[in-house]
Amino acid sequence: MTGTSGTSKQGKSYYYYECPNNRKKQTCNKKPVRKDLIEDIVIKETMKLLTPTLIDDLADMAMREVERENNNNTLINALKAEIDHIDKSLNNLIRVLETIPDSTTTLNRLRELEKTKKVTQRRLAEEQSNIIKLDRDMIIFWLTKFLDGDIDSPRFQKNLLSLLVNTVTVKDSTDGPEDFDLAITYNLTSEKNP
Repeated sequence: MTGTSGTSKQGKSYYYYECPNNRKKQTCNKKPVRKDLIEDIVIKETMKLLTPTLIDDLADMAMREVERENNNNTLINALKAEIDHIDKSLNNLIRVLETIPDSTTTLNRLRELEKTKKVTQRRLAEEQSNIIKLDRDMIIFWLTKFLDGDIDSPRFQKNLLSLLVNTVTVKDSTDGPEDFDLAITYNLTSEKNP
């Protein structure tokens, strides 16, 4: 479902979520659902999950995700591999110079590789400085701040939803045509909260 809005004849705006297939192709029978109704339920359910135990679990998951992203940084890995390759080439050239000390070509190539290595090391240091360094205590501190947040504040709601909620699926309920079921998928996990 996607957010949409409408305006009454009196000029009052209404916000709701609607299946895009209902609006464009009319192939979906799901009726639009008021935005505030869905978001209130999602916010309340999300707040119920923010227990000290879950905050610890979320901090652990976040740390694993940060470590995974840092380990999978292809540019950093490529720069490290390039430095390793340069080191091997330098070692080979040094061996050649030990046997043929007056080789101008080899000396020039050695200097060239040393310059390239310095440039690559600077690029690597730059990239590594761009890595976001989080520690577990920082994450716990930040998540704990949500426990004391003002649930009625639009800013608080936006921060809570954007940080923790990945997707919300709305389905018709078997209880009746006006009822619906929500499935909330949270970030850092594939678990759903029905």
